[in-house]
Amino acid sequence: MRKMGAFNIRSYQEKDCRQVISIWNKSARGRWVYYPLNKRKLRWLFLERQDFSPENFLLAEDDTGLAAGLIFSHEPSSEVAFLHGLFTREGLFYHSAADILLEEVLKRLAGRGAGRLATSSLSHPAASDTELLEFFWSHRFVIPAVSDPLIERQIASVGTWLSRRLDDFSLPEEVLTLQKKLETEGFSFPCFSASKDRLKNYSFEPFPFSTVFQRVVKVNSPLEHFFPVILQQRIVGGVMVSEPGAPTDWRAYGCNGGLFGPAGVKRELRGSGVGTVLLYRSIWHLKTLGYREAMIPTNASTAAFYQRAGFRLFRVAVQMERPVAPVQVKFKQVP
Repeated sequence: MRKMGAFNIRSYQEKDCRQVISIWNKSARGRWVYYPLNKRKLRWLFLERQDFSPENFLLAEDDTGLAAGLIFSHEPSSEVAFLHGLFTREGLFYHSAADILLEEVLKRLAGRGAGRLATSSLSHPAASDTELLEFFWSHRFVIPAVSDPLIERQIASVGTWLSRRLDDFSLPEEVLTLQKKLETEGFSFPCFSASKDRLKNYSFEPFPFSTVFQRVVKVNSPLEHFFPVILQQRIVGGVMVSEPGAPTDWRAYGCNGGLFGPAGVKRELRGSGVGTVLLYRSIWHLKTLGYREAMIPTNASTAAFYQRAGFRLFRVAVQMERPVAPVQVKFKQVP
Protein backbone atom coordinates (compact mmCIF):
# COMPACT_ATOMS: atom_id res chain seq x y z
CA MET A 1 0.00 0.00 0.00
CA ARG A 2 1.24 3.47 -0.86
CA LYS A 3 0.10 6.70 0.78
CA MET A 4 -0.53 9.57 -1.65
CA GLY A 5 -2.03 12.68 -0.06
CA ALA A 6 -5.38 11.76 1.45
CA PHE A 7 -5.51 8.44 -0.40
CA ASN A 8 -3.98 5.03 0.07
CA ILE A 9 -3.10 3.32 -3.23
CA ARG A 10 -3.26 -0.48 -3.20
CA SER A 11 -3.99 -3.46 -5.43
CA TYR A 12 -7.37 -5.11 -5.92
CA GLN A 13 -8.41 -7.88 -3.53
CA GLU A 14 -11.29 -10.34 -3.74
CA LYS A 15 -13.09 -8.63 -0.86
CA ASP A 16 -13.33 -5.46 -2.97
CA CYS A 17 -15.54 -7.10 -5.61
CA ARG A 18 -18.96 -5.79 -4.55
CA GLN A 19 -17.76 -2.24 -3.90
CA VAL A 20 -15.79 -2.12 -7.16
CA ILE A 21 -18.87 -3.17 -9.16
CA SER A 22 -21.00 -0.52 -7.46
CA ILE A 23 -18.46 2.25 -8.09
CA TRP A 24 -17.75 1.10 -11.66
CA ASN A 25 -21.42 1.29 -12.61
CA LYS A 26 -21.64 4.88 -11.36
CA SER A 27 -18.85 5.95 -13.75
CA ALA A 28 -19.64 3.59 -16.62
CA ARG A 29 -23.18 4.67 -17.51
CA GLY A 30 -23.04 6.26 -20.97
CA ARG A 31 -19.25 6.00 -21.10
CA TRP A 32 -18.00 2.40 -21.09
CA VAL A 33 -19.39 -0.48 -23.07
CA TYR A 34 -18.79 -2.68 -20.01
CA TYR A 35 -21.98 -1.49 -18.34
CA PRO A 36 -23.67 -2.67 -16.27
CA LEU A 37 -20.95 -4.72 -14.62
CA ASN A 38 -21.69 -7.72 -12.44
CA LYS A 39 -19.49 -10.27 -10.66
CA ARG A 40 -19.49 -12.74 -13.54
CA LYS A 41 -18.66 -10.09 -16.10
CA LEU A 42 -15.94 -8.58 -13.89
CA ARG A 43 -14.20 -11.94 -13.74
CA TRP A 44 -14.61 -12.61 -17.44
CA LEU A 45 -13.50 -9.18 -18.67
CA PHE A 46 -10.65 -8.46 -16.28
CA LEU A 47 -9.79 -10.92 -13.49
CA GLU A 48 -9.51 -14.03 -15.68
CA ARG A 49 -7.56 -12.44 -18.51
CA GLN A 50 -4.27 -14.20 -19.17
CA ASP A 51 -2.39 -10.93 -18.72
CA PHE A 52 -4.23 -9.91 -15.53
CA SER A 53 -2.27 -9.11 -12.41
CA PRO A 54 -3.59 -7.54 -9.17
CA GLU A 55 -0.69 -5.10 -9.51
CA ASN A 56 -2.42 -3.74 -12.62
CA PHE A 57 -5.74 -3.15 -10.84
CA LEU A 58 -5.19 -0.18 -8.56
CA LEU A 59 -7.61 1.22 -6.01
CA ALA A 60 -7.53 4.53 -4.14
CA GLU A 61 -9.20 4.60 -0.75
CA ASP A 62 -9.71 7.20 1.96
CA ASP A 63 -11.35 7.22 5.39
CA THR A 64 -14.79 6.50 3.90
CA GLY A 65 -13.77 3.57 1.67
CA LEU A 66 -12.88 3.10 -1.98
CA ALA A 67 -12.73 6.37 -3.90
CA ALA A 68 -11.57 5.27 -7.35
CA GLY A 69 -10.09 2.44 -9.36
CA LEU A 70 -8.03 1.96 -12.51
CA ILE A 71 -7.39 -1.18 -14.59
CA PHE A 72 -4.52 -1.42 -17.06
CA SER A 73 -2.43 -4.10 -18.73
CA HIS A 74 1.16 -4.32 -19.90
CA GLU A 75 3.12 -7.17 -21.40
CA PRO A 76 6.75 -7.03 -20.17
CA SER A 77 8.13 -7.09 -23.71
CA SER A 78 5.67 -4.52 -25.10
CA GLU A 79 6.31 -0.85 -25.74
CA VAL A 80 2.64 0.00 -25.19
CA ALA A 81 0.45 -0.40 -22.10
CA PHE A 82 -3.36 -0.15 -22.24
CA LEU A 83 -5.77 1.55 -19.86
CA HIS A 84 -8.97 -0.55 -19.73
CA GLY A 85 -11.11 1.20 -17.15
CA LEU A 86 -11.26 4.16 -14.78
CA PHE A 87 -14.02 4.71 -12.23
CA THR A 88 -14.70 6.93 -9.23
CA ARG A 89 -17.06 6.85 -6.28
CA GLU A 90 -18.92 9.95 -7.48
CA GLY A 91 -18.93 8.78 -11.10
CA LEU A 92 -16.95 11.90 -12.10
CA PHE A 93 -13.47 12.01 -13.58
CA TYR A 94 -12.44 15.33 -12.12
CA HIS A 95 -12.18 13.57 -8.75
CA SER A 96 -8.62 13.98 -7.47
CA ALA A 97 -8.33 10.23 -6.86
CA ALA A 98 -8.55 9.64 -10.63
CA ASP A 99 -5.63 12.01 -11.23
CA ILE A 100 -3.56 10.34 -8.53
CA LEU A 101 -4.23 6.84 -9.86
CA LEU A 102 -3.27 7.74 -13.42
CA GLU A 103 -0.05 9.41 -12.32
CA GLU A 104 0.78 6.37 -10.18
CA VAL A 105 0.28 4.08 -13.20
CA LEU A 106 2.60 6.24 -15.31
CA LYS A 107 5.30 5.98 -12.63
CA ARG A 108 4.96 2.21 -12.46
CA LEU A 109 5.06 1.82 -16.23
CA ALA A 110 8.17 3.96 -16.42
CA GLY A 111 9.84 1.54 -14.00
CA ARG A 112 8.83 -1.38 -16.24
CA GLY A 113 10.26 0.19 -19.37
CA ALA A 114 6.96 0.93 -21.16
CA GLY A 115 7.08 3.80 -23.61
CA ARG A 116 3.40 4.67 -24.16
CA LEU A 117 0.05 4.35 -22.42
CA ALA A 118 -2.96 4.04 -24.72
CA THR A 119 -6.68 4.08 -23.98
CA SER A 120 -8.53 1.04 -25.28
CA SER A 121 -11.52 1.51 -27.60
CA LEU A 122 -14.09 0.77 -24.93
CA SER A 123 -16.21 3.91 -25.05
CA HIS A 124 -19.93 3.28 -25.09
CA PRO A 125 -21.49 3.34 -28.59
CA ALA A 126 -24.20 5.71 -27.37
CA ALA A 127 -21.89 8.07 -25.46
CA SER A 128 -21.75 11.78 -26.17
CA ASP A 129 -20.01 12.65 -22.90
CA THR A 130 -16.95 14.93 -23.12
CA GLU A 131 -15.73 14.69 -19.52
CA LEU A 132 -13.66 11.57 -20.19
CA LEU A 133 -12.08 13.19 -23.25
CA GLU A 134 -11.24 16.29 -21.22
CA PHE A 135 -9.75 14.15 -18.46
CA PHE A 136 -7.33 12.51 -20.91
CA TRP A 137 -6.51 15.87 -22.48
CA SER A 138 -5.60 17.23 -19.05
CA HIS A 139 -3.12 14.36 -18.73
CA ARG A 140 -1.56 15.06 -22.15
CA PHE A 141 -3.19 12.23 -24.10
CA VAL A 142 -3.48 12.86 -27.83
CA ILE A 143 -5.00 11.08 -30.81
CA PRO A 144 -2.09 9.29 -32.50
CA ALA A 145 -1.56 9.01 -36.23
CA VAL A 146 -1.48 5.48 -37.61
CA SER A 147 -1.07 4.06 -41.09
CA ASP A 148 -4.17 2.53 -42.67
CA PRO A 149 -3.07 0.02 -45.34
CA LEU A 150 -6.50 0.09 -47.02
CA ILE A 151 -6.25 3.71 -48.10
CA GLU A 152 -2.45 3.98 -47.83
CA ARG A 153 -2.38 7.11 -45.71
CA GLN A 154 -1.92 8.29 -42.15
CA ILE A 155 -5.16 8.60 -40.19
CA ALA A 156 -6.22 9.24 -36.61
CA SER A 157 -6.56 6.12 -34.50
CA VAL A 158 -10.28 5.41 -34.17
CA GLY A 159 -12.61 2.59 -33.27
CA THR A 160 -15.46 2.42 -35.75
CA TRP A 161 -18.93 1.02 -35.02
CA LEU A 162 -21.16 -0.11 -37.88
CA SER A 163 -24.77 -1.20 -37.65
CA ARG A 164 -27.34 -2.76 -39.93
CA ARG A 165 -31.08 -3.16 -39.67
CA LEU A 166 -32.04 -6.79 -40.23
CA ASP A 167 -35.60 -6.36 -41.46
CA ASP A 168 -34.54 -6.68 -45.10
CA PHE A 169 -31.49 -8.89 -44.52
CA SER A 170 -31.37 -12.18 -46.46
CA LEU A 171 -28.82 -14.72 -47.60
CA PRO A 172 -27.87 -13.82 -51.20
CA GLU A 173 -27.89 -16.67 -53.68
CA GLU A 174 -24.24 -15.99 -54.55
CA VAL A 175 -23.25 -16.49 -50.90
CA LEU A 176 -25.10 -19.83 -50.74
CA THR A 177 -23.35 -20.87 -53.97
CA LEU A 178 -19.98 -19.81 -52.52
CA GLN A 179 -20.62 -21.83 -49.36
CA LYS A 180 -21.44 -24.97 -51.40
CA LYS A 181 -18.24 -24.51 -53.41
CA LEU A 182 -16.14 -24.23 -50.22
CA GLU A 183 -17.84 -27.28 -48.74
CA THR A 184 -16.80 -29.33 -51.79
CA GLU A 185 -13.23 -28.26 -50.98
CA GLY A 186 -13.48 -29.74 -47.48
CA PHE A 187 -14.63 -26.73 -45.43
CA SER A 188 -17.55 -26.97 -43.02
CA PHE A 189 -19.44 -24.11 -41.36
CA PRO A 190 -21.30 -25.41 -38.27
CA CYS A 191 -23.01 -23.15 -35.77
CA PHE A 192 -23.66 -23.79 -32.10
CA SER A 193 -23.82 -22.10 -28.75
CA ALA A 194 -20.30 -22.06 -27.33
CA SER A 195 -19.63 -25.47 -25.84
CA LYS A 196 -16.33 -27.04 -24.86
CA ASP A 197 -17.77 -30.52 -25.46
CA ARG A 198 -18.57 -29.81 -29.09
CA LEU A 199 -15.02 -28.69 -29.89
CA LYS A 200 -12.87 -31.07 -27.85
CA ASN A 201 -12.01 -33.14 -30.94
CA TYR A 202 -10.77 -30.16 -32.93
CA SER A 203 -7.52 -28.20 -32.74
CA PHE A 204 -7.32 -24.42 -33.13
CA GLU A 205 -4.97 -23.12 -35.77
CA PRO A 206 -3.36 -19.73 -34.99
CA PHE A 207 -5.47 -16.95 -36.50
CA PRO A 208 -6.74 -13.56 -35.26
CA PHE A 209 -8.81 -13.95 -32.07
CA SER A 210 -8.32 -17.73 -31.92
CA THR A 211 -7.30 -17.48 -28.25
CA VAL A 212 -10.44 -15.43 -27.53
CA PHE A 213 -12.60 -18.12 -29.10
CA GLN A 214 -10.96 -20.80 -26.99
CA ARG A 215 -11.68 -18.83 -23.81
CA VAL A 216 -15.32 -18.27 -24.79
CA VAL A 217 -15.77 -21.95 -25.52
CA LYS A 218 -14.62 -22.81 -21.98
CA VAL A 219 -17.28 -20.53 -20.49
CA ASN A 220 -19.94 -22.59 -22.30
CA SER A 221 -22.48 -19.76 -22.47
CA PRO A 222 -25.72 -20.44 -24.40
CA LEU A 223 -25.80 -16.75 -25.36
CA GLU A 224 -22.55 -16.93 -27.34
CA HIS A 225 -22.98 -18.37 -30.83
CA PHE A 226 -19.79 -19.59 -32.45
CA PHE A 227 -19.36 -20.18 -36.19
CA PRO A 228 -16.06 -22.05 -36.63
CA VAL A 229 -14.55 -22.81 -40.01
CA ILE A 230 -13.40 -26.43 -39.88
CA LEU A 231 -10.96 -28.00 -42.31
CA GLN A 232 -9.60 -31.50 -41.70
CA GLN A 233 -10.46 -31.49 -37.97
CA ARG A 234 -8.74 -28.11 -37.57
CA ILE A 235 -10.47 -24.82 -36.75
CA VAL A 236 -8.97 -22.33 -39.19
CA GLY A 237 -11.24 -19.36 -38.52
CA GLY A 238 -14.48 -18.31 -36.97
CA VAL A 239 -16.99 -15.68 -35.90
CA MET A 240 -18.74 -15.11 -32.60
CA VAL A 241 -22.11 -13.39 -32.27
CA SER A 242 -23.44 -12.44 -28.84
CA GLU A 243 -26.81 -11.84 -27.28
CA PRO A 244 -27.54 -9.45 -24.39
CA GLY A 245 -26.39 -10.90 -21.08
CA ALA A 246 -23.59 -12.99 -22.57
CA PRO A 247 -20.15 -12.89 -20.89
CA THR A 248 -18.73 -10.94 -23.82
CA ASP A 249 -21.77 -8.66 -24.12
CA TRP A 250 -20.14 -5.27 -24.75
CA ARG A 251 -22.70 -3.83 -27.13
CA ALA A 252 -24.90 -0.81 -26.41
CA TYR A 253 -27.49 -1.78 -23.86
CA GLY A 254 -31.04 -0.75 -24.62
CA CYS A 255 -30.88 -1.60 -28.34
CA ASN A 256 -32.69 -4.62 -29.71
CA GLY A 257 -29.56 -5.84 -31.43
CA GLY A 258 -26.88 -8.47 -31.34
CA LEU A 259 -23.12 -8.01 -31.51
CA PHE A 260 -21.04 -9.44 -34.33
CA GLY A 261 -17.45 -10.29 -33.54
CA PRO A 262 -14.74 -10.99 -32.99
CA ALA A 263 -14.01 -12.63 -36.33
CA GLY A 264 -10.86 -14.01 -37.93
CA VAL A 265 -9.51 -16.52 -40.43
CA LYS A 266 -6.03 -17.79 -41.19
CA ARG A 267 -4.05 -15.37 -43.30
CA GLU A 268 -3.69 -17.96 -46.07
CA LEU A 269 -7.49 -18.10 -46.46
CA ARG A 270 -8.08 -14.39 -46.92
CA GLY A 271 -9.69 -13.69 -50.27
CA SER A 272 -11.07 -17.24 -50.51
CA GLY A 273 -14.63 -16.24 -49.65
CA VAL A 274 -14.57 -17.89 -46.22
CA GLY A 275 -15.00 -14.53 -44.47
CA THR A 276 -17.98 -13.60 -46.66
CA VAL A 277 -19.76 -16.86 -45.84
CA LEU A 278 -19.09 -16.38 -42.11
CA LEU A 279 -20.39 -12.82 -42.17
CA TYR A 280 -23.68 -13.59 -43.89
CA ARG A 281 -24.37 -16.84 -42.03
CA SER A 282 -23.75 -15.31 -38.59
CA ILE A 283 -25.77 -12.16 -39.28
CA TRP A 284 -28.59 -14.30 -40.64
CA HIS A 285 -28.45 -16.29 -37.40
CA LEU A 286 -28.96 -13.08 -35.38
CA LYS A 287 -32.03 -12.36 -37.46
CA THR A 288 -33.45 -15.85 -36.87
CA LEU A 289 -32.97 -15.25 -33.14
CA GLY A 290 -35.32 -12.29 -33.46
CA TYR A 291 -32.93 -9.35 -33.45
CA ARG A 292 -33.74 -6.34 -35.59
CA GLU A 293 -30.23 -4.89 -35.63
CA ALA A 294 -26.64 -6.12 -35.71
CA MET A 295 -23.63 -4.09 -34.62
CA ILE A 296 -19.95 -4.52 -35.49
CA PRO A 297 -16.94 -2.86 -33.84
CA THR A 298 -14.32 -2.59 -36.57
CA ASN A 299 -11.68 -0.26 -38.00
CA ALA A 300 -11.02 1.73 -41.14
CA SER A 301 -9.14 -1.14 -42.77
CA THR A 302 -12.04 -3.61 -42.59
CA ALA A 303 -15.07 -1.29 -42.65
CA ALA A 304 -15.44 -1.54 -46.44
CA PHE A 305 -15.88 -5.32 -46.18
CA TYR A 306 -18.88 -4.90 -43.87
CA GLN A 307 -20.30 -1.94 -45.76
CA ARG A 308 -20.70 -4.18 -48.82
CA ALA A 309 -23.13 -6.21 -46.72
CA GLY A 310 -25.20 -3.12 -45.92
CA PHE A 311 -23.58 -1.96 -42.67
CA ARG A 312 -23.37 1.77 -42.09
CA LEU A 313 -21.28 3.88 -39.74
CA PHE A 314 -23.09 5.07 -36.63
CA ARG A 315 -20.28 5.98 -34.23
CA VAL A 316 -16.55 6.51 -34.05
CA ALA A 317 -14.86 6.06 -30.68
CA VAL A 318 -11.55 7.90 -30.45
CA GLN A 319 -8.51 6.16 -28.99
CA MET A 320 -5.79 8.27 -27.37
CA GLU A 321 -2.30 7.75 -26.03
CA ARG A 322 0.57 9.56 -24.33
CA PRO A 323 4.23 8.91 -23.57
CA VAL A 324 4.90 7.35 -20.19
CA ALA A 325 7.69 9.85 -19.60
CA PRO A 326 6.66 13.34 -18.38
CA VAL A 327 5.36 15.50 -21.22
CA GLN A 328 7.09 18.85 -21.62
CA VAL A 329 4.68 21.44 -23.03
CA LYS A 330 6.45 24.20 -24.94
CA PHE A 331 4.85 27.18 -26.59
CA LYS A 332 6.38 28.76 -29.64
CA GLN A 333 7.01 32.47 -29.51
CA VAL A 334 4.68 34.19 -31.96
CA PRO A 335 6.00 37.52 -33.26
